[in-house]
Amino acid sequence: MFFKNKKIEKLEQKIALLEMELMKKENICVTYREVLRNSNCSTLLLEENKKLIEWIKSVLEQFGTTDVRDRKRITIPVCRKLEFDDFCGDYKIQGRRVETIIIPEIVIHNTK
Repeated sequence: MFFKNKKIEKLEQKIALLEMELMKKENICVTYREVLRNSNCSTLLLEENKKLIEWIKSVLEQFGTTDVRDRKRITIPVCRKLEFDDFCGDYKIQGRRVETIIIPEIVIHNTK
């Protein structure tokens, strides 16, 4: 009887260790999935940035550039709209201020 109890205890300990190892491996898998998901997001962001850079280059080639004497910041004309919302859906809120900034669009017409 004593021998069987000892053997059962060892087997239970072995099961507990295997369960702990399984939990560790599952945590590692979750971590790897998270890293993979984040790397996909980073890759997509890099691709979008490349597209934006190419678009900026094409706009600069199309319209040209101007040399300036110093490196001061330039200003971009914007249109500001300031509105006050009193309602949001069915709920009244205390004068939420909404500011919209509109950058004038660039329109390129190609006639061939």
